[in-house]
Amino acid sequence: MTASEPPASHGQSEKQILTLEQAFARALKFHQSGQLSEAETLYHEILKADPDHFNALHLLGLIAHHTGDNVAAAELITRATVLQPAFALAFMNLGNVLLALGRNPEAIAKYQQSLAIDPNPAEIHFNLGNAYAVQERYDEAMTSYLQALEINPAYINAYTNLGNAYEVLGQIELARGCYGKVLELGPRHPDAAYNLANILHKLGQTDAAISNYHLALELDPESFKALSNLGNAYAELGMQGKAIETYNRAFELNPTSDAILSNLANALQNAGQFEQAMEVYHQTLKMNPKNAKAHSNLLLLMGYYPGVSGPEIRAEAERWDRQHRHPGTHPGHGNEPDPNRPLRIGFVSGDLRDHPVTRFLLGYLGKIDASQMQLLAYHNSYKQDDLTERLKQILPQWRNVAQMSDGELVDQIRRDSIDLLIDLSGHTALNRLPMFTRKPAPVQVTWLGYGGTTGMESMDYILADAHVLPPEDESHFSESPWRLPNSSVCYTPPEIDLPCGPLPALTNGYVTFASFNNLVKITDPTVECWAAILNKMPDSRLILKALQLKDETVREETFSRFEDQGIPRDRLTLKNRTRRQIDHFADYQKIDMALDPFPYSGQTTTVEAYWMGTPVLTLRGDRFVSRMGESLSHNIGLDDWLATSRDDYVDRALMHASNLQKLADLRENLRQQFLASPLCDAARFARNMETAWRGMWQNWCKNQNT
Repeated sequence: MTASEPPASHGQSEKQILTLEQAFARALKFHQSGQLSEAETLYHEILKADPDHFNALHLLGLIAHHTGDNVAAAELITRATVLQPAFALAFMNLGNVLLALGRNPEAIAKYQQSLAIDPNPAEIHFNLGNAYAVQERYDEAMTSYLQALEINPAYINAYTNLGNAYEVLGQIELARGCYGKVLELGPRHPDAAYNLANILHKLGQTDAAISNYHLALELDPESFKALSNLGNAYAELGMQGKAIETYNRAFELNPTSDAILSNLANALQNAGQFEQAMEVYHQTLKMNPKNAKAHSNLLLLMGYYPGVSGPEIRAEAERWDRQHRHPGTHPGHGNEPDPNRPLRIGFVSGDLRDHPVTRFLLGYLGKIDASQMQLLAYHNSYKQDDLTERLKQILPQWRNVAQMSDGELVDQIRRDSIDLLIDLSGHTALNRLPMFTRKPAPVQVTWLGYGGTTGMESMDYILADAHVLPPEDESHFSESPWRLPNSSVCYTPPEIDLPCGPLPALTNGYVTFASFNNLVKITDPTVECWAAILNKMPDSRLILKALQLKDETVREETFSRFEDQGIPRDRLTLKNRTRRQIDHFADYQKIDMALDPFPYSGQTTTVEAYWMGTPVLTLRGDRFVSRMGESLSHNIGLDDWLATSRDDYVDRALMHASNLQKLADLRENLRQQFLASPLCDAARFARNMETAWRGMWQNWCKNQNT
């Protein structure tokens, strides 16, 4: 910025004054038209004649700042402020120069001096806000941006940076409002459209996010960031074909981005292209061995992959730990090693919302003895919904930690004096496993969200039961198994009034099989097995429901997979996931028998089927995720629905499907059988969990005392 020249010094003659005024006016004209070299020459001539010409000093300093010589700029503008201590604009520009030099505290002081002289320019408040933001003093930055906007309500850059500050502070709705205001004031702002799209995506408003990503790309077609995040939004909606295409376009624009490659691998995995996904994950890790998220995704894929053994998965998980664990040594824990005192239990998850993880928490958490176990939640997501609010009633000590760094979260957990910290994610999305490597709590446990080993030295236990983790599998885990009696899960049935309905085959005249599992679980061996059943029962039908089946490319590929096994497409019904809960459960009324995929069996879909009176045929496998169906079958008393081989799986499907009256009787009674089983006994499960936590804690206390 420039300023009008104050009166000349008293020591000059009238002729000198006229000459200097003319020279300065000419220099200023050059400066304003961008002819900086000519302006610089004239400013130097003026300073030869009058070394105390503070306007020339100030503007010559601005030219030095513009050309990157901030050391010279700081010296020149400082001289101007000494000569004219009421020169607010010069103090502001000196702050800008000092900020560019990384001398942030000095820059803040100069901005404050400028405001003390003249508090009205919005730009000074804005620049002060930027200086605070550089120092990560976001509350103070927010205050400065708000003051700038109070003076100039149409200050677009202030809205943008205020939105950034709100976002860092976790005030997502306020950030959303700021970015929306930018687009209202000046709709051709690609960064604002991109930022708004990211906010909407975080809030779960994916369709609106996609619209804004498209706007950002319309304004800036070369934005690989917008393309990559647009791909994420498509993938979240199950539109894997579009996601893959979008990631490929983004990678063409930025072929050094391991993050884009990792996202591409995710989409390939979700589309069932396991070989390609595995290859791209390895390519990602070769590009950036420190990409913990991609490495976790590789481990998750290995769980789905037929033929991968438990020892192979453990070896890769331990590589993850060696590669991504925090390099420092963690300090000891000051928790009082009293084995019988009340305990503080923390849950870390990004899925504390309408998600399967929450369905296995709601029932039993409310029955934990609050006098002995104080529960805290660390929610690693911005998404919240009605189930989040229900959980908050059970877990009033609630922390939103999505915006926290690992170090900040570790500090928070230590301040909260957590005794047992429970990971509910494992190597799934939104995990905080790198944070767990810093050992913020004395006892750390993984459970529920991921059926396998984390591979981490810092993870003490894995919660399991005798079926999902038998003694012969213990060597597949780096954690010590802690087996709960009966089942390692407890389901909370939905609060909807929906009968199971009669067996459809009695009126249809044919048997309808179904699977509502994630399409990733439906491997080639699974398709071969299901096709064998359908071929031996020519009148039977199969319904598949999954998010990925919204994508036309995936639908065609799914039809083709079954056609290759001799099953025409008119015997298949492919459905996208339904949004309303009651519509989802109503689909179970249309099926006679559910088929469990392998090697990764269902869990949420299985208990949902039980609640709707639908038995599930499952295959005993060779790893944790392959044994979940076995555990559920045993706990509800359906051992004759557990197959020991693929041939046995086909035979049992035919046996059960051939006795419709027995199947109808089972349907009539299965919901009550399920509700009376350990799978829904929240009070008993709460006692079992309390016993487990207390036992783990007592082990830690014993180790401290010895």
